[in-house]
Amino acid sequence: MELLIAGHSHSFACGVKALGDIRVEAIEDSDLQIFGLMGGWKGSRTDEYWDALIKNAKDKHVVLFWAGNQHNLGFMFKEEETFDFYLKGFDQTSRDVKFVPKVVVQEHFSSSLSKVKKVLNELKNCGCSSINVVETPPPKGDDAFLIKFIKESEHFTKLAEKAGINIEQLDVSSSLFRLKLWKVCQELLKDICNEMGVRFIEVPHKMKADDGTLDKKYWANDITHANREYGKNILQHVHDNVLEG
Repeated sequence: MELLIAGHSHSFACGVKALGDIRVEAIEDSDLQIFGLMGGWKGSRTDEYWDALIKNAKDKHVVLFWAGNQHNLGFMFKEEETFDFYLKGFDQTSRDVKFVPKVVVQEHFSSSLSKVKKVLNELKNCGCSSINVVETPPPKGDDAFLIKFIKESEHFTKLAEKAGINIEQLDVSSSLFRLKLWKVCQELLKDICNEMGVRFIEVPHKMKADDGTLDKKYWANDITHANREYGKNILQHVHDNVLEG
């Protein structure tokens, strides 16, 4: 049985190509029989891409990477770390900010997952062998690394200017804050998968640093994504879970 990898930009670490027409191709540089739904990237995914996934999913084990950058949007800069919330298994980020209920954070992120139910429901009715959603990579923890790329990013420098932040004095929010936000997003996604009877595959602990952030050896040279080595390891992990687990 074949695995078909699809989804948003975190699928790129696994060998899914962003550019070109939407098509199914074998994942390059892999010893596993895995294919990717390539191309069609326009800063996000279009209905045309999801339609192509449904069309090509029959008899395949579908492996889906959904969103995964929400914890950075509106929360990357230190000035945006204006609240904290209690999350089981995590420390407080600061005692100097107000605490909000976890449900407020969940409600903020829920809209970013509004379409995944539709895609999963269509996959459940298209004759695929299984549906598997993969947890996206946790945040990165090196402030100096992140600041360097933020200053080189037109997108983030414009956001900083809009927020009235001096780019030369820019600092990032704490990795713990972003890690907790990421975890809430992943919990929401996992809950949807459990509700719909879809397998949710978590990132192995061995691929994380001691503090729960992404192990530095798996960092791509940008603010949020993992590298190809991460992709190879996560594909093996997925393969073992789906075909042998």
